[in-house]
Amino acid sequence: DDRTAERINRCCSMKDYEDCTGRLNHLEIRYVTHLMFGLPGETPEMMLRSVSEVCRGKPFGIKFHMLNVLKHTPLEKMWENGEVPLMTQDEYISLVCDALERIPREVTIHRLTGDAPLELLCAPLWSQYKRDVLNSINREMKKRGSVQGCCVTE
Repeated sequence: DDRTAERINRCCSMKDYEDCTGRLNHLEIRYVTHLMFGLPGETPEMMLRSVSEVCRGKPFGIKFHMLNVLKHTPLEKMWENGEVPLMTQDEYISLVCDALERIPREVTIHRLTGDAPLELLCAPLWSQYKRDVLNSINREMKKRGSVQGCCVTE
């Protein structure tokens, strides 16, 4: 989302991303896109729209990350001031499962959760328990009777 990109000082637009990935595809260079869930101001609908937009570009793979607040960063101050709400583990798991259902099966999922150095991590503390997060995603997909790409209509 271009509004999010501006808010976090990303310094490039969705058009820039589309131009770059279009050139990579034209040259038959496979690429992996990173998607971060929980950026300031983003709703679950915006995050899922990002997943759909990324998939239109036909990436080789996708890596998911959750927003982590690290010590000694501007984000830490914003979080301390209550300006940045963070996703709960259950919200993240549900959103990742929603995203997986929308990603074509031929796209390789390289990562479902990110890692932050424990000595720098302020929040969310649940993110340090990667195996629990991964197992919870697996359980939720089974509970839904769902698989990657089951909601892709193209």
